[in-house]
Amino acid sequence: MMHLFRVAATATVLALSLAGCTLEPMAQMPVPAPAQTTSAGSTRADFNTVVARMRPVATQVCRERSPHLDCNFIVILDDRPGQPPNAFHSRDESGRPIIAFTEALLRDLRSHDEIALIFGHEAAHHIADHIPRIQREAMTGALRGGLVAAISGVDQSTAQQLVNVSATVGARRYSKAFE
Repeated sequence: MMHLFRVAATATVLALSLAGCTLEPMAQMPVPAPAQTTSAGSTRADFNTVVARMRPVATQVCRERSPHLDCNFIVILDDRPGQPPNAFHSRDESGRPIIAFTEALLRDLRSHDEIALIFGHEAAHHIADHIPRIQREAMTGALRGGLVAAISGVDQSTAQQLVNVSATVGARRYSKAFE
């Protein structure tokens, strides 16, 4: 039984890594404020400008709505080559919220408003405390998969696969509902 718990814990970590927000590139839409629009995509300067405006607002809203959470947002721009357009919310080891954008996503965005919209969306995941909820759903899925494996008497490899898939399905089911 202890082995199944370790398998479930491993599956939970795997499921959480797969449950991040992903954004598909959108068709270019006209932006009503041409002064904020760039033809070549948003720049690091645009990103920094929006973060400087949005972080204090997100912090204030977080403190008002979720005073039990750490509301000191860390905002990063992931400049690793080859990363797909994406933004996500996470937490560091001490629980401090992280909002991350990939540079590829930034290049796809055409205005400060688009950057701000995505920033607010990711901050809302933290304010709504989604990570612990996703972890619970992943753990529940993993335990159900472990139970099915134990009842059916499958071999260790198949049991591991059942637990992993069940954890991923549990985490995804929850995260999609709140996306």
